[in-house]
Amino acid sequence: MTTKIFLTVDVGASLTKAFLQIAPDGKLPIEECITQPSAVLRTTESLYEESDHDNSAHSSLLGYGGMYWQTGQIAETNLRQTNTDQHKHPEAIAKVLSIAGYAISKAGNGCEMYLDLLLPQSEEPSFAQMKRDLAKYVSKFLYGPKQLTCAPRFVNVLPESAGIVSYAKVYPSIILMFGHKDFTLTKVKDEHSGLGYIQTWAGRGSLMIQHHMNWTPSNELTGAKLIFSQGVGQKGLEKTLGEKAGPIVASLRQARDLYWVNLQHQLSSDIDVVQAKRIYVAGGGAPAWSKQLKEFFSGKMDSLGPVIRTIGQEFPEWSKSPMTYRLTDAYLVWRQSADRPETLQAPPTRKNSKTTKITKSAKSAKVEVSNV
Repeated sequence: MTTKIFLTVDVGASLTKAFLQIAPDGKLPIEECITQPSAVLRTTESLYEESDHDNSAHSSLLGYGGMYWQTGQIAETNLRQTNTDQHKHPEAIAKVLSIAGYAISKAGNGCEMYLDLLLPQSEEPSFAQMKRDLAKYVSKFLYGPKQLTCAPRFVNVLPESAGIVSYAKVYPSIILMFGHKDFTLTKVKDEHSGLGYIQTWAGRGSLMIQHHMNWTPSNELTGAKLIFSQGVGQKGLEKTLGEKAGPIVASLRQARDLYWVNLQHQLSSDIDVVQAKRIYVAGGGAPAWSKQLKEFFSGKMDSLGPVIRTIGQEFPEWSKSPMTYRLTDAYLVWRQSADRPETLQAPPTRKNSKTTKITKSAKSAKVEVSNV
């Protein structure tokens, strides 16, 4: 039997989130929750060959299709801004391969790969191409000085919020996802509506707040981290800027107020939002709006507390981190492929019966590699 890798990657504009299970034959699986800065920069073959970088879960040098890339922490300091109009393909492939490379290097060449990728619904026209390219390049690519190989058995590209849609049990409901670049609103009208009602408001994530401040960070990913830390009460701006933080914190407060006024107006004018019985809230920006959302939606708000607690129990390093708000969607997709270790008598296999809710509603977004 061959070692299996079950990998779900959520490629965000500021942070790539991933859940990984490596299931060796005859042994209980190894599981990890991985986060990596979403910075990615293309480089040259000569610089790639000269670089001496130890690839890890958080940073890597890799090559595929004649292109060479820096990903994660190694690229972060060189990335100045996020293009809100730019689709994540093909850079997303490099980001996925960065995580996949870490997984294959641990599992060994020749393993089987079961891969789920979450992307914004606005990029749906590129889903088919993304699936074909991932199936092609994940099978053989350069990871640092090594060439890695695997057998991709399943490649699935789904829109963001797919995991939370599968979790929703109250209808009609709304899913609000507060990302760095985008804001996503998903309408779950009944148990059969699936992924058919997803709206991505490009450029309406927390990045908009940054653009309304009288402050220019060294790069937008650093700015996103600091604004996130302020939203969850960690005072990142004060710790980083010291005495200079006062005017910037005031500017952030004003920008946040303006953002909320505009968002509240849009939400209150949507009849489906008004009539929803449950409002699920997720994403990195969610903690910053917790107070306003609770007041606005009264008792209908659901911040996915059981999912967050489960992630904390299974991955204790995240148990006290507000980062778990950013992990829920990917976790819910991943657990439909990767069975919990304590339930296994043998290495897991993908069970179609457990993925009915997503796959029935997203057949166009799913592909078996044998058909690619």
